[in-house]
Order: sequence, then C-alpha cells, then structure tokens
Amino acid sequence: MKSSVKQWYQRRVRANTANLTNNILLQNPQILQQAQAVQQQAQQAAAAKNNVKSRGGVSEQRYAELLAVIEELTKDIKPTYAGNRMAAERLKKGIALARTLARDCRVEAERIALSNN
Repeated sequence: MKSSVKQWYQRRVRANTANLTNNILLQNPQILQQAQAVQQQAQQAAAAKNNVKSRGGVSEQRYAELLAVIEELTKDIKPTYAGNRMAAERLKKGIALARTLARDCRVEAERIALSNN
C-alpha cells in the first residue's frame, strides 16, 4: 500500500511541476523565446554534428559541453519562477553561454563540412 501511495505522490509532483513550469513559461514570453532559441541552436548543432566527422575531438568536446550547460539550465528554471534571484542570474548566464556554444558548434561543423568536400 505504501509503495502505491509513494508512486501516486511522485506522479502528482511531476505533473504539478510540469504544469507550473509551462504556466510560468507562457506568462513570461521573453524567457520562453530565449529557451526556444537555445534549443533550436542546440538542435542545429546536433544535426550538424551528425552530418560531419569530428576533427581531433574538438567539436565533440564543445557539443558535450553544450549538452552539460543545457542540463544545468533545467535545474535553474523552477527556482527562477519561485523568485530566486541567484537562479535567475545563473539562468541568464547559462542561456548566453549555451547560445555561444551552439554557435561555435555550428561554425565548427560547417568548417569541417567544407574541408571534407
């Protein structure tokens, strides 16, 4: 009986967290646009990475760093909406870093693609 209550509680917490995050993102379009821009750049970098071979592991290292930064961003979203100013600052810095890394990954992938042709 206890495990089913625990599972129900965990599902409920996940559902409430997802709803809260979605509602807050919809209320703050600037953060939503930035998050979508970072996600789009990450997807472009991933697509470019899949299409070209890495030269010396540099692009793989940057891509891994980009994924780590994006993972860290997810940890700061809820505290930001709860009003934590430090988390908001970390989120802003993380978004800026992720945009830079995504741009670097895309440029590196394009450079490798051109050199392979």
